[in-house]
Amino acid sequence: METMPQDLMRGNELKSKECHQTRTSLHELQMEPMRKSMHVDSLACSLGTFSETFVGHASIAVEGQVKEKSHWCQLLKDLSEKFKALNSEHQIILKESEKDEKCLSDATQMTTTVHQYGTFSH
Repeated sequence: METMPQDLMRGNELKSKECHQTRTSLHELQMEPMRKSMHVDSLACSLGTFSETFVGHASIAVEGQVKEKSHWCQLLKDLSEKFKALNSEHQIILKESEKDEKCLSDATQMTTTVHQYGTFSH
């Protein structure tokens, strides 16, 4: 009976750690499109200074950057969904853990009461 709350607590700690790692990855991925966007903007500004012979090459580079930005946005969306799922699962485990703690506390209290009753009856 004692291992179940410990298992839940370990599971809760694992989910908390996983949640934190996901949150960190999410933040890093949220920053990546911004960096890519700044880079694309920089390329776009640079295009004005190139002669027409380089415009074709630059537009291909910008197109590649836009595709890469789209890829990062999709990864960010996927990671956000995983984070929401992990957070939801974490909340469920936390509630279960709280119920188990209450149950364990009640059982401990009942055991103490039974022991006290046994002491008084002798």
